[in-house]
Amino acid sequence: MLTHPSIVLAALLATVYATVFHLLSGKTLRQFLVAWMAAVVGFAAGQAAASLLGDHSPTVGELRIVWVTLGSWAFMLLARKLSL
Repeated sequence: MLTHPSIVLAALLATVYATVFHLLSGKTLRQFLVAWMAAVVGFAAGQAAASLLGDHSPTVGELRIVWVTLGSWAFMLLARKLSL
């Protein structure tokens, strides 16, 4: 279970990832919102995968930073590929 500061950090990092993704490949506000939602879902999926696998990769607070970053970017790329 993530603590309140970790949830705030997760939201902040997902927003930063979505912003960078949108700056690189987005055009509309709708595309940004889709990227942000995908980043948040991917972030959660990455954290869950790391927890389920018992991975001991580097952390920032309680967040497995490598897994959450990969999860966010993978979900944003998937959303773009599916043209959501």
